[in-house]
Amino acid sequence: MENRFVDTSDTLYGDESTSPIYGYQDQVITTLEEAIQGIRHEILRIDDYVTQAKQKYKRPCLLTEDEFATIYLYTMTGSGFSSRLNGRLRAMDKEPLKPWFPYLKFFITALNKLPSFKGIVWRGRSQIIDANSDDKYETWWGVTSTSKDLKVVEPYLGETGTIYAIEVINGKDISQYSAVLNYEHEIILMPGTRVHRKSEPVEIDNKPFIYSFEECTNIPQGKHVMLSYENNDKAVVLQIYQYLHNRSIPVWFDENRSNNNIYDSLAIGVENAAFIVCFLSPEYESSARSQIELQYAQKRHKKIIPCLTKTEETWRSIRWLSLILEGVKQEDFRHFSPSDDIDSEMDYLLWTLRKMVYVPEENSERLNIRFELIKYEYLCNSKIERFMNPAVTFPIDQSYINLAIVETKETREKEEKLKETQNIGTIIDTYEDIYGSKTPIEVRDIFENCKDQNQRILVFGRAGIGKSTFCRYATYQWATGAIWSEYELVVLVPLRSLTGPKYNANKEYNLVDILINQYFFDRSLSVEEKNTLENKIHTGRILWLLDGYDEIVQETSSHLQNLLERLLKTPHHIVTSRPYMNTLSYFVHMEIT
Repeated sequence: MENRFVDTSDTLYGDESTSPIYGYQDQVITTLEEAIQGIRHEILRIDDYVTQAKQKYKRPCLLTEDEFATIYLYTMTGSGFSSRLNGRLRAMDKEPLKPWFPYLKFFITALNKLPSFKGIVWRGRSQIIDANSDDKYETWWGVTSTSKDLKVVEPYLGETGTIYAIEVINGKDISQYSAVLNYEHEIILMPGTRVHRKSEPVEIDNKPFIYSFEECTNIPQGKHVMLSYENNDKAVVLQIYQYLHNRSIPVWFDENRSNNNIYDSLAIGVENAAFIVCFLSPEYESSARSQIELQYAQKRHKKIIPCLTKTEETWRSIRWLSLILEGVKQEDFRHFSPSDDIDSEMDYLLWTLRKMVYVPEENSERLNIRFELIKYEYLCNSKIERFMNPAVTFPIDQSYINLAIVETKETREKEEKLKETQNIGTIIDTYEDIYGSKTPIEVRDIFENCKDQNQRILVFGRAGIGKSTFCRYATYQWATGAIWSEYELVVLVPLRSLTGPKYNANKEYNLVDILINQYFFDRSLSVEEKNTLENKIHTGRILWLLDGYDEIVQETSSHLQNLLERLLKTPHHIVTSRPYMNTLSYFVHMEIT
């Protein structure tokens, strides 16, 4: 009987990062007869073996006839299939293995269709392995045959050798598809299975040493694969979720995508993800929620697997998505529909997930998620209503913000003159005299003119010119990652809101209180989180956009003046105002024209 259950070669293991079978999944084949063309010279009478294997196929069966036959061929006594294939796999030389790729495509596709077996299996090795080896992790690139019954393995060991007791989680029970039927109770471990040697060898009754192994999962306990998608792909994603779940891969996805629960997506989905599979489409790239999920995943250094879904053949991401996924291979699901057999489509995605290496990341502050929620709010606020017809909108990133630096030479003396002027005609003439010399500047570059560590800028604009639009545009661009990446948070405060019901005139507020009132839906910040926020404010990690100074400058309440004073003392801020209502003095002046 052909020995598949004991290793006799020293060339068993390979570097995890250099898979000898990478690329097998790209094979396009239709029949087993076509798949064996490249290996005819290696297996004598191969056509007879294929015919014999197909004759054993009976319906109903979980596998197709060709898939069944690939497993049957592997287990046929005397065919040489298992020894020849494993010889190629364990040699770690890709070129001689390539003719086997079409067969491997059928074989691995068939194994992936079978339910995963969890439990203890047995395997042998003819030599005694080095117990003093420091490397307790191994990657087995061969097709590893094991048995649920130790008695199947023992006869092959001889006088000396080693027994492996392996605790598996993704074994494939091929008993019903084997040429030996149920006698061997065979469980196959897929090529690339990674194992951990748990213990030192144990010798019982002068029998061969027994080593205890466990199959390693690349997804640690408490972690999962997150599926990030939009509703147009929900049917496909549900099928993929079920496929992965049935193969013991922990999966998380928000089935009720329409409930807008972005907090769970970030705090649970992204934070606890070992890997993230995202499903790309024009709808995905246009979604603020998907953008914030993937940008946060990138910020947390998560590994991302992009999958193209049903889109036009010519569609390519051109905005934020292209920056995140630059150079990353994309899986192609464009021709898949929920009615299709998903197994063949999922073959490479499953392979990719199982071969990825999880890299632990540093613990994240809960504040990071709160900051992302503010970004999400900015991204959602991405439409500008037309003044004459508010029902008609256009994208805020298409807004034209005409911003200019105003030369500051002698401006302070002239500003005093402007404040004392009452006649509107004189005001306009004086304003032009003060701010007539202007240099155009891009929004992203406005801090280049700040001469010290503090970044404080005064932006003027007449009524209706677009000061509030400028603030919304700036926060949107920051949220997309296009500008001001040096700031962990940009806080937009419409100064008129300080007079609203959120602020009690009998209570004193600090900057953290203002931030909580403006944006944090959950106000239960710990003392440590409040201290962290204070530190970020005073060390210049937070930028404040204070919109509409002219709207509250004439308010006389001490309560409001105290709030405003705190905001204007922040080291990093931009304040907007109409020019003739301004009482502030700044080194850097700009104007929206």
